[in-house]
Amino acid sequence: MESKTYIITAYDSELADALSIRIAEAGNTVLYMTDNSVQGYAIAAEEPRVRFRFCPFLSHDAIEKEIIWAETFISKAQAVVVVMGQEEMEKAIQDKQWPHFPFAFLENREEERKIAICYVVTSNEDALGSLFMKCCQFSFSAQINPAFKINTFVIEQPKSRYSNQVIFNLSELITYLSSHQAVPTSPQIFYFRDRE
Repeated sequence: MESKTYIITAYDSELADALSIRIAEAGNTVLYMTDNSVQGYAIAAEEPRVRFRFCPFLSHDAIEKEIIWAETFISKAQAVVVVMGQEEMEKAIQDKQWPHFPFAFLENREEERKIAICYVVTSNEDALGSLFMKCCQFSFSAQINPAFKINTFVIEQPKSRYSNQVIFNLSELITYLSSHQAVPTSPQIFYFRDRE
């Protein structure tokens, strides 16, 4: 299987940690961007295919610079995975713009393939259904640049930790939807409840 490069930005560090390790264990390179140096270096030490880069989560300029660095010195990104909280997504919906978007510098690639932007949004159980519906409405009304494949995953925050099954399913779905085989005609929304 050909190795791909995935860029993961972290708001929910536990979920971002687990996704980074799982995607890397499948033979891919993961650029893990977070402002938590201790956690970043720990994940990189645990899985050698994860590379840590210090990056403030809310800084669009910093995220852009790190993605340009990755695409210059590692390889073209297969996907950018933004792990974020419910409040930040709801603010983006209210502002009528995709969070950390547009990645304008990714639009001018020479190759024709699209890059996947995957939003993984965590929510508490009480707000999960409501947030999912808001994301659906937003996705089908927001302006989409044809250079991107947009996927949103709304996932319930567990009371203790994310189950291995949820991490596996989420990483497999991200990997597939980021591949050349997946050719969506519109943004896609997925809903995860953790029942382990």
